[in-house]
Amino acid sequence: MKLTVFGATGGTGTQVVAQALDAGHEVVAVVRDPSRLVIPGAAGRGGPAAPDTASLAVVQADVMDPDAITPALEGADAAVSALGPRRAQAGREGGRDRAITVCSDGIRSIIRAMDKTGVRRLVAVSANGAFVADGDGLVARLVGKPILQRLLRDAFADVRQMEDEIRASETDWTIIRPPRLTNGPRRGRYRTAVDGHAGTRISRADLADAILTALATPSTVNHFLGVGY
Repeated sequence: MKLTVFGATGGTGTQVVAQALDAGHEVVAVVRDPSRLVIPGAAGRGGPAAPDTASLAVVQADVMDPDAITPALEGADAAVSALGPRRAQAGREGGRDRAITVCSDGIRSIIRAMDKTGVRRLVAVSANGAFVADGDGLVARLVGKPILQRLLRDAFADVRQMEDEIRASETDWTIIRPPRLTNGPRRGRYRTAVDGHAGTRISRADLADAILTALATPSTVNHFLGVGY
């Protein structure tokens, strides 16, 4: 499978790239700064062996520019968005508070580029905290998530808008909503819940595993997927 990965320099994105290469996929990593793309295992510090990067192509482009990223999607079987929400930006711009729209603007651009190239399969990372769904306990529903949603109001508004953009698209989408992310190892053992929430934390390595598994699972198309321990 040929995959185009956006957000490839982030903690989840690098794991997706490394695991996809290890599984024998061809990967196109779209980055703004190629020097920031560090594949896990490549440092040779006693961790996992570095994956074979012969099947990796790195494309320097701004994800917000659909024309710039269109070539990276040519011939792809699927696109992965590992773009993450941002905290509130300091200062004001044009007399207004600066909006946080990284996820929604990014996915809008990705979908436009997918439409141009005929790529239909999309798996995108969202955020569990922005939503209340089946699987949430009473404390999470009434206390934990309301507090978190107030603290991260702008970032979560961006995530919700991103999901709206995806649902309105003609892509074969799967939205993955992880809970709190850690830098723990890849266990390969975690819970999943179609249209529900599955846990309170998960490592970025296992989130990447879940992304690649969802890509190959037709039953997740047009659903969101909760993952976690």
